[in-house]
This record gives sequence, structure tokens and C-alpha cells, in this order.
Amino acid sequence: MEKTLLLLLESPSKEKHLHHSLLNGFQHHGFRVKIVYFSGKPEESSLNFPKEFLAEEPVYKKYNLSVFKNFLSALRREKNAKILLVQRHKLLVYALFASFFEKFSLIYHVQSTNVLRNFKRRSTLKLFNKRIDAVVAVSKGVKSYLLHSKCFEEEKIKLIYNGIDTSLFEVDIDQEEARRLFSLPQRSFLFGMSARFKKAKDHKGLVRAFGLLKQNERDENVKLVLAGNGPTRPEIERKVVEMGLSKDVIMLDWISPGNIPLFLKALDVFVHPSWREGIPTAVLEAMAARLPVITTDAEGLPDIFDSRERFGFMVPRGRPEALANAMREVLKLKPEERKKWGEKAFRRVKEGFSSERMVKDFVSLLDDISAS
Repeated sequence: MEKTLLLLLESPSKEKHLHHSLLNGFQHHGFRVKIVYFSGKPEESSLNFPKEFLAEEPVYKKYNLSVFKNFLSALRREKNAKILLVQRHKLLVYALFASFFEKFSLIYHVQSTNVLRNFKRRSTLKLFNKRIDAVVAVSKGVKSYLLHSKCFEEEKIKLIYNGIDTSLFEVDIDQEEARRLFSLPQRSFLFGMSARFKKAKDHKGLVRAFGLLKQNERDENVKLVLAGNGPTRPEIERKVVEMGLSKDVIMLDWISPGNIPLFLKALDVFVHPSWREGIPTAVLEAMAARLPVITTDAEGLPDIFDSRERFGFMVPRGRPEALANAMREVLKLKPEERKKWGEKAFRRVKEGFSSERMVKDFVSLLDDISAS
């Protein structure tokens, strides 16, 4: 019997290259794939797969009985064996309650160490964890976090690293053209980051680090590019003005997944100062784009840097001084040396964090679930 895999997403705004790679891989291995969005409109989605929308307006702030009924109807329309893949806690709860009415296998794909942040969430999962067939941790840090929570049996937790389809980052334009597309200065050295503006990403620490760098860096052509939207963006914009960095910090809006390879092509170095992660896809994407990377030691990043190759710097979390020093060291490198680091970054992704490897591990897990 043909198996159907349903990926549950909050809305098209939550789409990532990761989802494209996973669904393509599952389809290649004989699964029928479909995306169920809990809100949004068809024209907002960039993923070219069968899809269904449960509501037009965002519904994930509160649980919604009408949406739950639509969700059940969507499940019942799928007559074949069903596997649900879910990454967000709110959608997981919808799936858990749906499991009382419909038969399917359920995989919880855990992307960070913040998913069990309160007693209510932990209690829910301890109560209903028998209805979850497998829990996928994206890094050793996430797996350790899940084990410590005692919400799941150890044998149910599987380590599968996120993977990148490196071919998506082989864009046929040069840096000059990429910078023109985003109205970025042609002759500047660009440090950059693309991430949602929220506390855990520590944009404030990055701006402080950049300020420390500029105190000792006489070259006015060193700039910092921050792309994205989110709740802390106004605060970061004020911080930039307070520190007198308005001419040196360039703020861009949210960049769609399809345009991320073009944005990365415009940069010289990717910086990611996060406090908390699972395994940051943004860093893997930058490495796939052959950029040197500067990161903190948040979860998942030690896994990435567990290599003999040198392709960047990993510094302690919450240390703007260390971040500034790393940025200074990269600036000192000759262009050909930075290029070598970028090639090493690409090889590290290709060997350890490819989409092929991720899909292979997932398909093996799905086969095990189907056989049990």
C-alpha cells in the first residue's frame, strides 16, 4: 500500500529549504507527500508540493475547534497509511488529539532546546507520549535536552542531523550582481546574518561586537548586514542608532528561502551569535554557499565544528568581546585564505550534513515505524 507523509506547518512563512529537501527525498523513496498548513493562502507558499490550508488567518496563538475539525477532515481524505511529521509544539498537540479519532504514525521533529520550556508542555507530552512513534533530535545537544526532560523513553529518541541540498546554493551570479539585487555597497567588506529578530538569536550581542570591532577598525568599508523581521527588531534598530552605527549597520527585510542563496552570495562572512539552537540551518546554508562562519557554541554548533578542517570560529555564548575578536581575525585573513575556509565549509556540509544523508536516515526510521 502506498504511504502518505503529511508535513504539518503553521503557515508558508515557516517554510525552509529543509522542508523542500525532506519532501523531495521522501517522494524519491516512494512516499506520497503533502503539506498541511494550519493557516495561509496557496499563493503564499513557495514549496511545489500538494498542499491544503485549514484557515486563512493565523490560528496558532490559541487552539481552535474549527481548525481542528478541518484538520480531521484533511486526515480522513487520505485513505492510505499516513505518517505525520510535525516540528512545532502547538501543531503536535492538534495531532495528538486527532490520534484519538484517526489512525496514523506520528513523528515529532525537535529543532531546538526550547520546546519543553514550561510545566504545561512537559505534562502534555508525558501524558500523551505513547501516541508519538518517534522523536527526532537534530543535534546531540537537543537529544541530551530531551533525555533530561524525561518526557520520552530513550529508545524513542533518534539523532538525525538536518541536511542541506548544496545544489540550491550554486547560484550563477557573482558577488557584484548579488549586492546589486539587495542594494548593498559594492566595495565594502560585509559581515551578515539572516535570522528572525528574537532574543535567542542575540542580535544585540552581535551589534555590540560589531561596535567593538569598529572602535579599532579604521576601514570605514566594513559593514554589518542584518536581514529579517521579528519582535526585537525595533529594539535592535534603536541600539544601532544609540551606538552611532547607523552608517555601518544595514537593515534588510525578511528574505524568502528562495532568495537566501542570492543574499549569501553578497556576503564575505556569515555571523550567527545565537544563545540557543537545535542545529542552525542558517549556518549550514552559509557554509553551503562557501562562506566562512563565525558562531557561538549554542547547541548543534559543536556538532558542526567537530572537524579537523578550519572554516571559521566558534566562540562562547554571550561574549561580544570574543565575537569581535573572531570578526577581527577573519578580517586579517587574505582573500584567498578566506576563500579556502569557504571551500572547507562547503566540504564539511557536503560530508556531514547533506540532504541525502538526512533523507536516508529519515527513510530508515520510517521503515522501522512501518514494520513495527
